Amino acid sequence: VQGADVAPLGALRYIATASPAFRSRYFKDGLTAEALASAPALVFNEKDKLQENRARAVTGQSLTLFAHYLPSTRGFVEAATLGIGWGLTPEPLVREALQSGALVTLKDDLPFDTPLFWQTRRVGQRALAALTSNVIAAAKRLLHQTPGLSPFCKYHGVRPKGPRGKAPEYTPQSSSMISSEISKFAVTR
Repeated sequence: VQGADVAPLGALRYIATASPAFRSRYFKDGLTAEALASAPALVFNEKDKLQENRARAVTGQSLTLFAHYLPSTRGFVEAATLGIGWGLTPEPLVREALQSGALVTLKDDLPFDTPLFWQTRRVGQRALAALTSNVIAAAKRLLHQTPGLSPFCKYHGVRPKGPRGKAPEYTPQSSSMISSEISKFAVTR
């Protein structure tokens, strides 16, 4: 964007999850096209194509999914835990449920990383310098710092670009919710 600076932050990883019983019921033979077409998917709203894109990435086919609409990320976790459906959820939101065994991953070798960027207008940039510095520092600690695309991104249409159109360079880090770090910064200032 003209008149703005863009800094790559890293990637928020989404993981396809379901309850163990749901996986046993619908995906006992794996993530086949038939299984994905019959298993209820959790979908945020009509614009949310993550689950369809995931199904296409896994099967190589465009599928019409049976969907439950849930416009709540926390609702996704609860619905998946209750066995209502499967869905892609930000990794930080499902970490505890995965560790406790309440949720299991579905083909965890195919993550969906959403590249995130911090954009600031050059006019007034000095006023945001401290916030920008803290956001970038928190992102480096909390987001996946990946050198390229996940295999799934090509199906999602994501083409991350850093400064001057080059792919961002990162070092591996762990993932967590960046928003909590931003909130901590805002509260302590």
